[in-house]
Amino acid sequence: MQGGSSGSVGSSSGGSQGVGTLPHRVRSWLSTLPAITRAVLLVCVAVYLLQILAGTPTYASVCLSPVLIVYDLEVSRLVTHAFVHAHLLHLFFNMSAFYPMAMRMERALGSFSFAYHMALMLVLAATSSLVISLTALYVLGWPELMFHCDIGLSGVIFGMIVLQTMAAPSGSRYSVFGFFDVPTRVYPFALLFVVQMMMPGSVSFIGHLTGIIAGFVVGSGWASYLVPKLPTLAAVESARPVASLVSLAGSAWISVDAASGIDATSILPTSMTTTPQPRAMPAPGRVPPPTASDRPAADPAPQSAFPGQGHTLGSA
Repeated sequence: MQGGSSGSVGSSSGGSQGVGTLPHRVRSWLSTLPAITRAVLLVCVAVYLLQILAGTPTYASVCLSPVLIVYDLEVSRLVTHAFVHAHLLHLFFNMSAFYPMAMRMERALGSFSFAYHMALMLVLAATSSLVISLTALYVLGWPELMFHCDIGLSGVIFGMIVLQTMAAPSGSRYSVFGFFDVPTRVYPFALLFVVQMMMPGSVSFIGHLTGIIAGFVVGSGWASYLVPKLPTLAAVESARPVASLVSLAGSAWISVDAASGIDATSILPTSMTTTPQPRAMPAPGRVPPPTASDRPAADPAPQSAFPGQGHTLGSA
């Protein structure tokens, strides 16, 4: 009895100590993240907390809904859907996958360039989803995809995964959740199918697929004409509104000029074909951009607004 009581007190004391240091540990960890990576992570967490405080899902007002974007011109949904998540595990897995890749990419490209690349990937993936939905409707006669209500950042994450695998040395292999290894070029598709099989009906196959498509478009250089050159990026970064953000972010902001391609061989490729050896990172303004997109769980409340099926963009 006494031994059990003593152990309980010890656990309680240790737990209190751990809780007391947790905020400090979180702040210390956040301070190691570059500005844009930190901002995206905090925005996603803050939006999820607001969802909890509101007590009602907010999917219907921000999700990637092809029918509302095309016919009601609610184009803001191309972006807003990425920062909303269906549940805690969805948020946790997406953020756990996002921040390591985003952190390295931002240090390689610079904060402003990374923000631009990420936005480009997000819009490319969302636009791909619209194209697929419209094709299914008008060519195949399948209207279901038009009524999906998609949320989450996993599309962008799949795009980043594609960029990372395209930059990997020839012959490299990636592990799929520790189950088996596949060649780097196959990895995004293996991950896509494994996630779909593990969570059938609750994740969006199209949402993840469009992230992969966006990653290939950016990594191959097909969207390079949309990427500003280095002098343009530097000029915009020094403009007053952006300069104010730079000052606010302090040392967490990595300027375009200071981005020297840290660990760049594992971030962005310069073309679709890879050489046997890792490539060096080109200057930030000369690199093809990154891409993404993500999908959510069905929102039970707005069934009348969305007669189709909702999905959670995987938490891989």
